[in-house]
Amino acid sequence: MIYFISDLHGDRNIDAFNDYVKNAKEDDLLIILGDIELHFRDTDENREFSKYFEELPCKIALVDGNHENFDYLYSFPEEEWCGGRIHRISEKFIHLMRGYIFEIEGYTFLTMGGCKSSQKWFDWGLRWEQEELTEDEIIRAYRNLKEHENKVDYVLTHKYRIEDPKANPLSQNGFMNFVDNCVEYKHWYSGHWHKTKYLDDKHTVVYRTLTPLAGDVVLRTNDVACGK
Repeated sequence: MIYFISDLHGDRNIDAFNDYVKNAKEDDLLIILGDIELHFRDTDENREFSKYFEELPCKIALVDGNHENFDYLYSFPEEEWCGGRIHRISEKFIHLMRGYIFEIEGYTFLTMGGCKSSQKWFDWGLRWEQEELTEDEIIRAYRNLKEHENKVDYVLTHKYRIEDPKANPLSQNGFMNFVDNCVEYKHWYSGHWHKTKYLDDKHTVVYRTLTPLAGDVVLRTNDVACGK
């Protein structure tokens, strides 16, 4: 079984995650749609959380958000995995790199993490250059989609919002426009907005509710938490 949650932000939103860890079966996979915050803050609490997270026995994959220590994520070796490329953080924990299409449990997943943080995070020294998508990553995604005839089963991003319908195709918004309008997919899962909300038949925003992927079945829930 494949599940989604998002925006753990260290141990501040960890109840659903801990429930998953307690009940996960050997072949289950949890995909976190960004903002884990491993080694993100210079605090005892964040160091303790990071150590706990890296030693977990269950299978976890990360689509990076904007609140990540990218120097840490990118320090791990790259390898091929299920048709795409990953950073192997531990035996059970991997980072799904941007712009690749992975085949997992018979389904194809386009992954595109990252987004730009607001200025306050830069002022606090908690903003990494790598949080923003690069042109190379966006071009990679276009190429991989073309190889798959612009068809995937699922789209996984940290952020979903179409803010500018005429955006440059090599920007994040331009790429999202293309996926929404030109790619054939079953469903798009994202995080970032600190709420769990079924938007429509094609889009679900994930937060603290453990959201299962079960073929064409989408969890229809609106568990609204705090805004972001």
